[in-house]
Amino acid sequence: MKTLNGLLRVAGLAGLLQGTVKAGDKEGDTGINRSGYTFSQARKEMLDRAVHVNYDNWQREVANYDGAIIVLFSTGCIQNDIIRNMDLVYLGLIDQFENSEVNGEPLKFGFYDACGKSKADLLGVDDNLQTHMYLDGRLVDKRTDGIDPTKIDGNVKAMSAWIDSTLLGNTRVTDYGRPYRWGYENTSEVHKIFLDQ
Repeated sequence: MKTLNGLLRVAGLAGLLQGTVKAGDKEGDTGINRSGYTFSQARKEMLDRAVHVNYDNWQREVANYDGAIIVLFSTGCIQNDIIRNMDLVYLGLIDQFENSEVNGEPLKFGFYDACGKSKADLLGVDDNLQTHMYLDGRLVDKRTDGIDPTKIDGNVKAMSAWIDSTLLGNTRVTDYGRPYRWGYENTSEVHKIFLDQ
């Protein structure tokens, strides 16, 4: 992640990304209540709205894409509340950022079903729930694990801040003047990543 921090700081990449968010949006506030969704309802809507990514179309959808794509690696083999909740978080992110652009290209949300012989392991993905952030075909950051039912809204807000500060160039500044963005760095907890290190 030091390489990304160096790019953001030295090359001024954050200012070049030209990110846009719909007017009036607040991080994590989509106004849509899906709390009563079953696993099947959440998965169906998520599959209808996300770009289907697999090993065969990886180059086109991710590696050669000039914009940014967030890819949820999940499974269709297991149906439980953790996976349903991650689908709900993902739908909240799609709601909020569906009109956003990075590098003049739409910010895409992809879904990769890592169940069975999906070849996800060839992309460095194990059997855990993971959300990867790619910019210009390169992995920028990665979030691991799912969430419990009490943290859906909090995760939408945290992941919204992650997308907004990392891809859309809206870095934050602490009260004492240090610039930072939100990130996961291969964990399940969002934290500040200082850009002046």
